[in-house]
Amino acid sequence: MYFLVLLVILLIVYVLYKFSNNIKLPSKIHYSGMTHDDVDEIHSIEMGVYNTNDEVPSKLFKHNLIRYCPELCMVARYENDEMIGAMYGGLIKGPSISNDKISMGHDSDGDTLFVYSECVRNDMRGHGIGNEISEYYYNEWVNYGDKIKYASTSVRSRHIEWSKKLGFSYVGISDIKAGNEPWFDVTKKIKQ
Repeated sequence: MYFLVLLVILLIVYVLYKFSNNIKLPSKIHYSGMTHDDVDEIHSIEMGVYNTNDEVPSKLFKHNLIRYCPELCMVARYENDEMIGAMYGGLIKGPSISNDKISMGHDSDGDTLFVYSECVRNDMRGHGIGNEISEYYYNEWVNYGDKIKYASTSVRSRHIEWSKKLGFSYVGISDIKAGNEPWFDVTKKIKQ
């Protein structure tokens, strides 16, 4: 009987160990500007986290954002400089989102920050790192100045409530056609 109880306990310990996420989370995330050298790694992370390849901005698209609006392109790293995620955007004219607007990448006359991607490595997801990256990006990284009046983006339905926690308002189903499920537009007015 005792042998059976011991065997069950060992089995439970083994299952908990085998299926628990044993990842070491960073104690502090460090942020820096996205560089051209970062693009391949960011692209690889995105290919692993987005549903389909057509949702992932091309490498050339990312290089152009770094070239024309580097101040809106950020990476997140461990203390040891290992990349764990990224978040990047560009400006569009007005808070409404359309394929034409976002296909430009960055409109230097724009007044609305549009985030094209936020990604966190698959092995780091589910631990609040995406929340931390977003809060840092929107609240500390971006210098809104007098020019940026709005922040808008398109999210999946599972991220609408999360976006609301970041201060966004739900607008409606998006015109964006990428991937195999619908996108939803969210926006917020930037306090000047």
